[in-house]
Amino acid sequence: MDFKRFKDSAFLHFGHSRFDYTSGYNFIQRDAALYETSSFFGVHHTNLDKFNEDEYIPSGFAKSLTLCHLKNLLSINDPLFLDFAFKKEITRQWIEVNAIIESLNQKPKFSMLVISEPGVAIPKHVHNVSVKQTLTFCYTFHDEKNNVFDNSCFIVGKNEERQVNFPNSDKFYFTFLDRLPHGLCSNEWNFFWSYDYSDYVDLPKESDIDFIYLPI
Repeated sequence: MDFKRFKDSAFLHFGHSRFDYTSGYNFIQRDAALYETSSFFGVHHTNLDKFNEDEYIPSGFAKSLTLCHLKNLLSINDPLFLDFAFKKEITRQWIEVNAIIESLNQKPKFSMLVISEPGVAIPKHVHNVSVKQTLTFCYTFHDEKNNVFDNSCFIVGKNEERQVNFPNSDKFYFTFLDRLPHGLCSNEWNFFWSYDYSDYVDLPKESDIDFIYLPI
């Protein structure tokens, strides 16, 4: 696959773009490309209960309003938007990971695809306040690999940080509990399929899936 062409694709540029209405209606660029992959759901009458003007809580999505659903973007059948080889590979990954997710004892509350480029660090962050566990599957590609960092790794922890190096595998999975602060330093292309749960989920067994488990 041609990662140089992928890096210049409209698909990847779209994933890097955010619209920030909180600081002057600005379009901004982020280091990581994000795409929503959550299941579509309908609006229920209980949604009206959430409209309480006395309980204003700024949303983390205030600076991410261009986050588009991956299904919509993959429906664009144009190699100028996304090369067909990448369209096929991303779809293949999504199908493989979804089959694992559907076999688990909990349904995810939210999910997304995160794409990081070689030599890019993602700052430490936490997920939504209602998230108890995040389960993520990673596909790593060594095309255009560099050596910006000594090791590709996660930086985790709030007060006492620790480094967790990537395993020697092109496919691995890991989990964060109770909104563990985490960041990323990587020398490779990574496709992270991340699933947030409002309750704890039983992890898939390494022997049942074609991924290496990374303890964190």
